[in-house]
Parts: sequence; structure tokens; C-alpha cells
Amino acid sequence: MAFEILKKHDWRALGPQGLVVAMSAAIVAVWISTKPIVFTYDTFTYINQARELQLGKSADLIFARLPLFPAILTAFNVTDVKHSVFGLIVFHACLAVGSCWLFYRTARLLAPYGALLISFVFIGSLLPIVNVKYIMTEQLFFFETTLTIYGMVAFLLARTNRAAWVALACLGFGTALMTLTRPQGAYVIPVVFGLLAVLLWRKALTVLLCAVLAFGAVASVQAVDKRIRSGAQTSVATLDSSNMTGAMLLFSFYLTGRRTGIRLAPENGPASTELKALLLDELARPDSRARRAGYLHSVPPEDVPAYVEKNLAEPDPDFTALLPTPSSKAQADRLLLRVCLEAAFSYPLQVADLVSQKIIETYLNPSMAVVPLHPQFDVGTFQSTLADEIAAAGDYTHWTSFDRILELAVRWLMRVAIVLAIITLPIAIRYSTWRATIALLIFGLYLNFAVAAGNDTYFRYALYAIPANLLCAYIGIVALASMLRERYFQGPQWRFKADATAQRK
Repeated sequence: MAFEILKKHDWRALGPQGLVVAMSAAIVAVWISTKPIVFTYDTFTYINQARELQLGKSADLIFARLPLFPAILTAFNVTDVKHSVFGLIVFHACLAVGSCWLFYRTARLLAPYGALLISFVFIGSLLPIVNVKYIMTEQLFFFETTLTIYGMVAFLLARTNRAAWVALACLGFGTALMTLTRPQGAYVIPVVFGLLAVLLWRKALTVLLCAVLAFGAVASVQAVDKRIRSGAQTSVATLDSSNMTGAMLLFSFYLTGRRTGIRLAPENGPASTELKALLLDELARPDSRARRAGYLHSVPPEDVPAYVEKNLAEPDPDFTALLPTPSSKAQADRLLLRVCLEAAFSYPLQVADLVSQKIIETYLNPSMAVVPLHPQFDVGTFQSTLADEIAAAGDYTHWTSFDRILELAVRWLMRVAIVLAIITLPIAIRYSTWRATIALLIFGLYLNFAVAAGNDTYFRYALYAIPANLLCAYIGIVALASMLRERYFQGPQWRFKADATAQRK
């Protein structure tokens, strides 16, 4: 029996898989030994939340974070600025290698003969590796994205019930992790599972059941996190427990919407009127949260009305830190979301113009680099073992010439992938994997939504869509090659020559 199972296994696939794993592991090892460890100010927020988990209580943090990455930091004892981050970096390295392997597996499902080549392009771009030493959620979220892509494609192309269930398990695991890691993944469960239910409508009940299970897993983790961190203001049984969706949209409309004529004014609707009233009430109180946090030193309570009017008319980045919090962050987020919807309905053409401008800026003139770096922190910020590790890893405040080459390479990879995907789309839609093409396209658009909704054109947020774009381009190239082969090499004339040759032999 065991011999029969071994015979059925496709051992020919193990060689290329081993090559992908070995190649990516070697590159990751070089990256770890040569590149610096990078912290940002957001890293400290995650570390503070990891300390909350360790102590079992919640602090009054201005920006709540989703629970998965703080839990991972706690597991590796990264709860202060003293302990080593080497274990976390090794974990990130494993995620990078896993992302490369999952990409190859996905490409092989779509078209086996060119899978190794497209995987070499993916690995050679260093896209899955650049965040290995970045103490943020990027590496984790990138792995979760590739896992979700693999599960989605594997389910659409599954030929047996066992393969379909394994794919759904990977998909449910990947989407749940994305939901728990970054606000960018907040609505991935309804988007992906709803898309699969439409594409494979005969299996819609099975797909929706798995969506419910994935959401149940997310709600369970959220409930445990809230219980451990007593006093936490995160939500349970919600797609965005950080309650940042409304704020993220508001930042975009408020900070960058002015250039296209978008205004957040009471005349937009009742939610906008309510927001202004809350601002006037909150900022005028001498014990308001904004004043306790150190804002509004130069604005006495009697000057608050003029201050609010001025800042609603003239966008100010500091003003976004003063957003009110009615009774709970969840209610505040819903209010801000309603304010943005009112602005979108009031200025539909301007919103469309803003989104298109930001997408173009992201791809042609992005404001955040691919290779992570950050200005040097003050002496004494890091201590003990961590300070020694950061000093030994090198300076991360300046790009090297290699970083600049890598920056251009990743940007051109993204642009070429998008152009190829668009050009070959009419052919790819008629290819046998057309369902996978549609799924990858929509998933890529979803991943790019955060770029259009954010308050700046952060190219780093667009990195997660590149694997989907690259696989779409790969399907298109394979479909185009297949069409050309059938038209020019397997037509009647070619078959006649082949038959004549066989008769002469």
C-alpha cells in the first residue's frame, strides 16, 4: 500500500521545489548577514501592545493595533527595547522562504512548465525578502498574502474533494491571519470567499461555511486578546478590531481630497454635522483626551470654534490626531466611515479623480521606499542586547547603491506585470484557468485599495499585490503561447506535414 502511494506521488516536482527553497534560503541568509535591523515609530506601538499582552492589561494607546503581530512579539520576548530580536528575524526568514515556495506551488498549479522560471523572477526581485529584518508586520502579511493566493488558486483548480478541502483550509487560515495582522486585510474574508462562491456557485454553500469558520476563528482570537488585555478597546467579532477603517478613509479625504475639491463640511449630511459638533465639544473641554495627550497647548477653549473652522477648511496633518471618540472607538470609526460616504456621495467625480491620481502616483512617483529605512533614533533609545545587535547590523538611515537598484527593479517588476496582465487579459479570460485569472485580478485590486484609501501614496502598501499581478501576467503569457502554438503549429497544414513524415518513415 505504501509503495502504491509513493508511486502515485509526483516526485518530479520535488526537485524544482527543493531548488526554490534552497535558492531563497541562500539569498535570505545573505540578506540577514549584510542588511541592517530596521525599527520605526510604529514598531514601538507594537512593542507596547506586546507588553500589554505580557502584563495582562491595556494601556491608553492612541492607535490600537491588531492582535497577531503583538502576540508574535510576545512569543519572541520582544516586549521592550532591551531583548534580542534575532529569533524574530529567523522567524521572518522562514516566512520569506515559505512565500517563495508558495508562489512556486501556485505558479505550478496554473501552468507547470514555466513555473520555475517565473519563480526565479519572483525570488530574484528580492520582493519576498526585503522585510526580513524589518521589525514590523510587512513580512508576516506578505506570507499570509501568498498563502491566501495559493489557497484561492488551488481551490479553483482542485480536481478532487481532498484537494479542495486542503485548499480551503489554507485559504481560511491565510485570510484569518490577514484579518488579524493589518487593517489592509480587514475585509479579505468576505471579498475572497464571496468571489469564490460566485465563480464556483455549485460549491457556494461549502465556501460560505468555510468563510463562517474563518470569521469564527478571527472572533475567537479577538475575544482572547481582549480578555488578556483587560481594559482593551479593541472590538470582538468584527472584521476590523482596530477600528481604523473610517479613520484611514478620513485621512485620505481630509488631507489629500482638497486638491480635487472634496470638502468635509456639515452640508454633506448628518454624520458630517455630528462630527463637527463632537469636535467642538471635545476640544473645548479642558480635560479632553487631546489636551491630556499634549495637543492644543496654544488653543484656549474659547478659540476652539475658530480653530475647528480653520482646520476643516485648510487641511492640517496634526488635526487628524484630534478626532473625537464618542463612547467607543467602534462607534467613532463608524461615524468617520459615514462621514466619508457622505463626502463620496457629495463629490463622486472628485473622489474618482482622487483615487485615480493616488494610484498613478503610487506606481509612478511613490513616496515610500521598497527597502525599509528610518532616521536614526536618539542615543540610548535601545539598550543592552538589542542595542548591540542594532549597532552590529549597521546603519539603516541611508540607501546604498544596491538598495537603489533594488528599488527600481521592484517598481519595474510591478509595472511590467500590470502591463502584461492587461495586454493578455482578453486571451487569459478564454484560457482554461480563467476563473483563477478573475480571482487574482480582483484580489489584486482589493490589495491596492488601501493605497488609494490611505493618506499618502505609500508604495510599500502596494507590494502585496505584486504576486497576484505577476501571476496574472504569467497566466496571460502562457495563454498567449498556447494560442500561438495551436494556431501556427497544430493547424491542418502542420498536421498534414506531420502525417506525411510518419508515412515516409
